[in-house]
Amino acid sequence: NDIQKLSDHLPDNGVLIPYSSHTVFDIMEAAMFASHDARRKQLKEEISQLKNKLYDLLRADEEKNPRKQKATDMQNSLDFAEGMVNFNELSSILPESGSVSIEEDRVKRIIKVIQDFENAEPILDQQAFMAIGEYLEKRKNIAWNNLFPNIETQIYTKGTGSKTITKLFKKHIKAWTNLFIAMRTGQLELENSYQADVHDDYFSHFTWRNLSIEELDNCPYFMLVADDIELFESEFNKLSVTLDKNIPIKIVAVKSDNSRTEDEIVDLHTQAELGSVMLSHKNIYVAQCTSITPKELFNVFQEGLTAFAPAVFNILNVDAETHDNPYLWTSASIESRDFPGFIYAGMLGTPWGRRFTVDNNPQPQLSWPNHEVEYENKDGDKEMLEAAFTFADLAILNPSYHYHFMDIEPQYWTDNLITLDQYIDNTREENIGKLPFIWTMDSQSILHKTCVSWQVALAAQERLDFWRFLQENSGIHNYHVAIAKEKTTAELEKKHEEAMLVLREAHKKELEEVRKEEAGKVMDNLTSVLLNLDSSTLDLAGSSAAPASTSEDTAPAEPVAKQEESQPAAEEEEMLSQDPYIDTPMCTSCNECIEKNKEMFKYNGDKMAYIADASKGTFRQLVEAAEACPVNIIHPGTPLNKNEDGLAELIERAKEFN
Repeated sequence: NDIQKLSDHLPDNGVLIPYSSHTVFDIMEAAMFASHDARRKQLKEEISQLKNKLYDLLRADEEKNPRKQKATDMQNSLDFAEGMVNFNELSSILPESGSVSIEEDRVKRIIKVIQDFENAEPILDQQAFMAIGEYLEKRKNIAWNNLFPNIETQIYTKGTGSKTITKLFKKHIKAWTNLFIAMRTGQLELENSYQADVHDDYFSHFTWRNLSIEELDNCPYFMLVADDIELFESEFNKLSVTLDKNIPIKIVAVKSDNSRTEDEIVDLHTQAELGSVMLSHKNIYVAQCTSITPKELFNVFQEGLTAFAPAVFNILNVDAETHDNPYLWTSASIESRDFPGFIYAGMLGTPWGRRFTVDNNPQPQLSWPNHEVEYENKDGDKEMLEAAFTFADLAILNPSYHYHFMDIEPQYWTDNLITLDQYIDNTREENIGKLPFIWTMDSQSILHKTCVSWQVALAAQERLDFWRFLQENSGIHNYHVAIAKEKTTAELEKKHEEAMLVLREAHKKELEEVRKEEAGKVMDNLTSVLLNLDSSTLDLAGSSAAPASTSEDTAPAEPVAKQEESQPAAEEEEMLSQDPYIDTPMCTSCNECIEKNKEMFKYNGDKMAYIADASKGTFRQLVEAAEACPVNIIHPGTPLNKNEDGLAELIERAKEFN
């Protein structure tokens, strides 16, 4: 049933390969074939058409000038291969010739082009030339002969890899260069555009460096396959010289595993980063990847192989001889940031922001991948545990590192035990008296707090530093961007405060004017009442005074005046009321307000918070959200519901943010 379910999800075409130490090379060969197959078919078709057109050109010239050379003599001079078209038989169906014939030098050039096409036929099936390091070739778990049956391979001794691949390149690229010279010459002859005084000199100095990207992509790949440590220790200087010459060789540096010998345990936190070192060669394609993500690895090989520049593929290839579960170890290497993936497409002329990417990593925005694990507490209740996967979680998989770890019995669990990721993020002062630990599980599925040694903590710090280096290069948590953001935020806050000050002054001035205006109206109304004017024509706020004709009728004048005096105060209170709002452009998307009330607070299309409907929540939620906001951009205003509990205290707390 499981096999059937798997079969139902597989595509109709493609190749199913098992996960093994061969997987990387299977994918590499598939990428080489996919890159060459269509282009080679097109190249062969172009050569065939070009050759036929040149034949036609010579036949037409022979028909125009039968005295110049007989067709049979022309055939002998061309030394055509068996099966060549008979000029004498075809001449009878050619149209009548014109009077202009082809110059003798041009005829010789066309004959040479056709001969070059004939001579080039054997090389059109060349896919790649590969130099494999002797150390890597002797590994019993890789059957090199079965992997690349159609590729010419050569085994080189330690320290001679760069020399070997350069020699292979110079030997075989010349034939391909001559082929493309012939194609260019033939095309010029068909267009009758060949100028001997110009093109003879140009093609006499023509080398592989003059090839176009399309032409170079049709050439076979020249690949150096080596152990990464051996390459770094014995080949680095020579290889750098070769790469500086921009010879488009492709280097596959195979990293077998990350374990070290007992003598090197003390240096657990040091590691040669061949991939990052190669970034110093500016015109280069560098990729660090694993076969855990086969599609990504396939794409990486295709991009690097077709790049008009040298390419370096740093590939982790763990095998069963080193680890019982290579797939698990490889996955853990990626998760723990020990072997993070990255791509540097550093071809000249491309902007830096487009060259670097670390997208092919778990949770690339974070320092460490975080995972939630459901567990059962001592009372039998289900709870969720969030844990970071660090380098220590990888190291504990290696039995030779186990003495770096110690389980702590539950009765000794205190607040001084903190997770390793928190320990790394803390300052030195904050870590005084603290012990870093990671969560582990035994065979009975019991969770343990396992303390790590100082060496493991240093190793995790070193891995994190390298990961942050990759993050910043790809634009994630970039230091300069963060500084620019802080500066911009400060400038916006200053402008906002200045604008608010102007608004407050304007509001205060307007309020004073309203007070004076309303006070004048009250005095006018009061005077009219006292002078026994017709009150029906007056605007007594909130009252309908009757005409006064006696001294008794005018007695209530004083209370009316008091009522009029209280009206501006009510209007003042109304005018001072403020609607809540958020400085949306300054939002950091921290989720603090959204978690308070998802109906009141919402995100816009740029994931920046705004107040959707203040009536959907309480004034308390507004105040608490303002207090929780890390950038203080929430302004609670005044309460909509005047009957809400605890308003006096909330209004006082809100003053700080309004």
